[in-house]
Amino acid sequence: MTKIKEAPVFYPTRKDMLGSFEKYIGKIESELAQHGIARIVPPRSWQPRQSGYKSLQFVSEQPIKQHVVGSKGFFRTVLVECKPTSIQKEFKVRAGAAENQPSQAALKDNSLLEREFWKNITTSPPVYCADIPGTLFDRNIKGWQMSDLNTILTRTLRKNGSNIPGVSSAYLYFGMWRSLFAWHTEDADLYSLNYLHFGAPKFWYSIAPCHRERFETLLRGRFPELSSSCPEFLRHKEFLVSPTILHQNGIPFYRSMQYPGEFIVTYPGSYHSGFNCGFNCAESTNFATRAWIPIGRRANICKCVSDSVRIDMSLFKFEDRKIPQQSEERKTRSGNLNYTTKKKKRKSISSNHSTKQCVSTIKLKKSILKGALKRVACSRKRLRYSKLLALLEQDLSLTPGSLKNMKDELIVIKDLYRC
Repeated sequence: MTKIKEAPVFYPTRKDMLGSFEKYIGKIESELAQHGIARIVPPRSWQPRQSGYKSLQFVSEQPIKQHVVGSKGFFRTVLVECKPTSIQKEFKVRAGAAENQPSQAALKDNSLLEREFWKNITTSPPVYCADIPGTLFDRNIKGWQMSDLNTILTRTLRKNGSNIPGVSSAYLYFGMWRSLFAWHTEDADLYSLNYLHFGAPKFWYSIAPCHRERFETLLRGRFPELSSSCPEFLRHKEFLVSPTILHQNGIPFYRSMQYPGEFIVTYPGSYHSGFNCGFNCAESTNFATRAWIPIGRRANICKCVSDSVRIDMSLFKFEDRKIPQQSEERKTRSGNLNYTTKKKKRKSISSNHSTKQCVSTIKLKKSILKGALKRVACSRKRLRYSKLLALLEQDLSLTPGSLKNMKDELIVIKDLYRC
């Protein structure tokens, strides 16, 4: 198996866990943008559920049997709905059966475990009990409360009387060995947060947003008919690509093994996929920071699926996207607060920029410009100065041509880019 870079790991303090979740994400946002994914390990003294997990009584109304077809590193899932299943009485027993376990050797070696998954991906379809509304977090948990992370997403939706199940509220997921989630970005390219309550680990892959276009080009070339019928066909969450194929095509990616009691957070616009290593229970929801707003405005939706998530971006006023004041201590750690992904050229893009408000009077911080320069120059040869300014304006959601009137910022740009 090709050597893969590991995703970064963060260790918040108990004070962090009891404080603002959105504020903590702001501290690590720059690193998240670069990797697309991170593992967060809370202190042992922090527990989201004091009563344990022995008395759980859940029923999955639509468990999914996951058939996988394909070969040579490219696969597609065929999902078959099963009858309602009791998690404790039926699914747990099935997931614990001897034939639904990895080998003993694989349990001791993550690389071997990974190889076993890809080797047997098309055999013995697993069952995944996903998208069960609910939370296992105690109601009195302060700070990092999965059912109410209190970010700009939930605050704005709540203010306007809206709620999107599974997006602004939590869903539970019960998995078994080889149950999987295909490559995808989140609805509206939001952040996602996943907490593993108990059971076997969960294995994750991620592609950073700056390499997103290269990955999409690979899949469009492999599935041209699907791409023609639906430009957003990857939002169908049906496709798997092995690490070997990604490596052969020069697409950088990261992996992470999530253990019980840990969080996984994915950055807006990052592709991610993975699989469960045995019976487990996870809880997931979406959230947003101010950095997401320009990304959300540009995110496309799948129009061939009637229940595709749609968020009215007009609810997020321009004032919400201003860069918050930061202390000198934090300036060097938050260079990506206005991060947006590279986008392929489309005719519709121009209409999105036509309504932008001029922000030339706002003095952009050096750390913000530095983060933007890293993103627009990612995987590119050296750019002409005029092209660089145009890309920076798009990345930072500025009115086209406004950077030319920002003298202080131009000096910083020239200094950083050595123009």
